Amino acid sequence: MADQHHEADQHHELMAETRIQVPLERVVELMGAHPDDILGAPGTRTVDVDLSTPSQSPGRIEITLGPVEREADVARWPLSWSPFSGSVVTGRFDGMLIVSRWRGDSDLRLEGRCAVLAAGYSRARASIVRILDEIAGRIEQFAYQPSEDVASDYWLG
Repeated sequence: MADQHHEADQHHELMAETRIQVPLERVVELMGAHPDDILGAPGTRTVDVDLSTPSQSPGRIEITLGPVEREADVARWPLSWSPFSGSVVTGRFDGMLIVSRWRGDSDLRLEGRCAVLAAGYSRARASIVRILDEIAGRIEQFAYQPSEDVASDYWLG
């Protein structure tokens, strides 16, 4: 009987972390008021993740955000994403977006389990770092330039 190994069945714990110059309370407020704009293209939660190589086009994921769980110095949102059909940049991710108070700023951490596809662990790790950097940049932009036009062209896609 042939070996039926499937490359997409490999799941790995992944984590990325960054610091932003936005107070925790403002992050919680922005995530509540503008989740679609912060997590994707305006009005959606569809994100193009450009980790392409010359032989591969950018991948596209759809992000799902759960309700906030709040403590004194921490806010947590269940966060998952699924690749669109044909996207090989990363597999399904299930985890948490965690925002912690750090002095007057906030630490953002994205952690969870990701199905590592044929593209490999290093591309999955690069994806989670890139996605968190995009979320952090979008939160900072909304925090300091509150405008309806902020979301228009921020995502790379």
